[in-house]
Amino acid sequence: MAVTGANQPGNYVVAQKLASEMRHIPGAVDVHVQQAFDAPTLFMDIDRTRVQSVGMQARDVAQNVLVSLSSSFQTAPTFWLDPQNGINYNIAVQTPQYRIDSYQALQTLRSTAAFLAQLRKFCKILSPPPPPLGPLPSPTTTLSP
Repeated sequence: MAVTGANQPGNYVVAQKLASEMRHIPGAVDVHVQQAFDAPTLFMDIDRTRVQSVGMQARDVAQNVLVSLSSSFQTAPTFWLDPQNGINYNIAVQTPQYRIDSYQALQTLRSTAAFLAQLRKFCKILSPPPPPLGPLPSPTTTLSP
C-alpha cells in the first residue's frame, strides 16, 4: 500500500495509522512503514566553482559522500566468483549503520573524519537543514504488509 501526497509529515501520520489498523488483520505479518524520517541527514551547499577548479563536479562530491555513508556497492559494485561452486558474491565496504546515528558520530569515524575535513574545502555542511524553498515534491509512503 502506498500513501502519496504533498504533505510528507501528514502522509507519515496517515501511514502510521493505517499500519496500526492493518496489524489487527488476521494473517497480516511484519506490517510497518517503510520510510524512516528520523534518520540523520547531511545537507551540503557545494561550491561548484571550487570543485571544478580541481577537475571535479558536484556529482563527484555527492558520489564520494554516498560511498562514505552507505556502501561501495551503491556506486562501484564488485563481485567475487567462488571457483569451487561458481557462485558470484557481492563485495562491499560499508560503515555499520549503528555507528552513524548522528552527525557528531559521523565526525568521529576515522574513515570519514578526514574525508569531511577535505569536503569542507568545497562545501558547507549545514546543520540544522535549511528551510524548504517551496512546496515539497509528492513523496510516497509505502506500507509493506
